[in-house]
Amino acid sequence: MATWKAPDGGRDPEAPVLLLPVTLELKGSLGQAFSIQRTGTVQVNLVLLHVLESELGIKLSSEDLLPLLQGDDEGAVFDPSPVYLYLSEKCKHVPAFQVRSVAVLGNFAFQKMAMVNDLRERGEDLVANDVIAALAGDSDARKQVSAQNIEPDPLEFDRTPPQDEFLILDADSSQQKAIAAVLKGQSAVIHGPPGTGKSQTIANLIASLAAQGRRVLFVAEKRAALEVVKKRLKQVGLEDIVIDMHGADVSPKLVLKQVGAALDAVRKSVPVDCEELHKHFVERRSRLNRHAERLHKKREPGGHTVYELQGRVLKLQTQVISSTAGAVWSSSESPKRERRRCGTS
Repeated sequence: MATWKAPDGGRDPEAPVLLLPVTLELKGSLGQAFSIQRTGTVQVNLVLLHVLESELGIKLSSEDLLPLLQGDDEGAVFDPSPVYLYLSEKCKHVPAFQVRSVAVLGNFAFQKMAMVNDLRERGEDLVANDVIAALAGDSDARKQVSAQNIEPDPLEFDRTPPQDEFLILDADSSQQKAIAAVLKGQSAVIHGPPGTGKSQTIANLIASLAAQGRRVLFVAEKRAALEVVKKRLKQVGLEDIVIDMHGADVSPKLVLKQVGAALDAVRKSVPVDCEELHKHFVERRSRLNRHAERLHKKREPGGHTVYELQGRVLKLQTQVISSTAGAVWSSSESPKRERRRCGTS
C-alpha cells in the first residue's frame, strides 16, 4: 500500500500498488472455510499512477514497473519488492511517501481507467473522427456523417445469391436492412426493447463480417451482454471465431489457449458442399416471391389486389339482419341453409 502526507492536512491517502485478480471460494457445508485462487496476471494500479501524475507531477507507467516484478508467471511465487523500491525512489520528494508490504482482499474497480488513458493519449485521433465529433456536437461533422447515410432497398435482399449471404440466425427485413447498411460501412445505433433481436442482429453481423475476412471488436459494459452473443454463436458452431478478452481474469495464457483452440478447429474443419442446399433455397425463395407478387397484383375488372379484397372481407359484419323477413344470417352458417329457413328460392 502506497501512502503519503495529505497536502490539505486531512486523512493520508492509501492506495494499492499492485493488483492481483483472485477468486474466493467458500468451503464446507457451513461455508466457514474458504480458499483463494489466482485468476489472472499482476497489474499496476492505474488509479495510483493517474493520481501520482495529475496531483504530484510524477509520471510512471505500467511498463516502468511490471518488468521489475520477479517471478510473475501464473502460479509461481513472485517478489514485488523491486517494484516498491523503484516507486519509493521516484517518489522520494513526496512528503512522507512510503510503501507498506500488506495484502488486502477487496473489490477494486479500475477498468474505466483504460478509457481515461485513451482520452489522454488518443485525443487527436478521437477529435479527427467524424462520428466522435458529431456526438460531441460539431455541426460540420454531423453533416458529414448524415451525408454518408446508406438506405438499403429491402427488395434487393431477395436477389442476393445465397453464397454471398452469411446470416446464421433468423432475421426479418428490418434486421436485414440494418445488417446490410453496416456491411456497406454505415455507422448505426440500433434501438429496441428486450426480445426484439438486437443480440441476434449482432451475432449475424459478427458472422457476416468474419466471412468477409474483417475483424470485429464487440464491446459491452456488462458481461451478460457478451455472454448472450457468445451463446448464439456457440449454438451454430461458431464459438471458435471469438476470443474472450473481458475481465481482469483474462490472462495472456488464456488468450493463447483460445487462439490455439480456434486454429485447431480451422485445421480440422472439412470443406462443405452447399450447392444443392443453395439450389433448394433459391427455388423456395422464388416461389414465395411469386406468391407475394400475385397477392399484390391489381386485377380486373375491379382493379383491386387479392390482399385488398381479403382486407375488405375481414371488415364485413359477422351477422346480417334482413328487415323484410326478419331473418338473421351469420358468417359461420351456410347461406343455403338460411335461404331454406326464410322460405326463399
